[in-house]
Amino acid sequence: MGDEAAEAVADANKSLELTLKEVEKLKKEHLTEIKSLGSPPIGVKITLAGVVILLLDKIKKEKGGDIIMTADPNKMNKKEENFFETAKRYLLNDTRELLDMLKGYDRDNIS
Repeated sequence: MGDEAAEAVADANKSLELTLKEVEKLKKEHLTEIKSLGSPPIGVKITLAGVVILLLDKIKKEKGGDIIMTADPNKMNKKEENFFETAKRYLLNDTRELLDMLKGYDRDNIS
């Protein structure tokens, strides 16, 4: 069991290193384009959901916000988490700040 856990951690760290290399390639224009999307592709939504989750403590602390809830089109009177709208409201307004947060993310202290 310990070997499996160590292998999983090694795989996760490898994926993280690859992701960090990709984050370094991000430009302000990329984030501005994402913000302008009316209905982004599912890959964008999933990626931004991960970013919102990772930065949620910062969003709450520094911006006084939380995950935006919107009506679930599949369930009457139910709401669902809308990570894209949350990202637009709290992260994509200042693309330079978001880039700095992503590039300087403290991966060793994830809550």
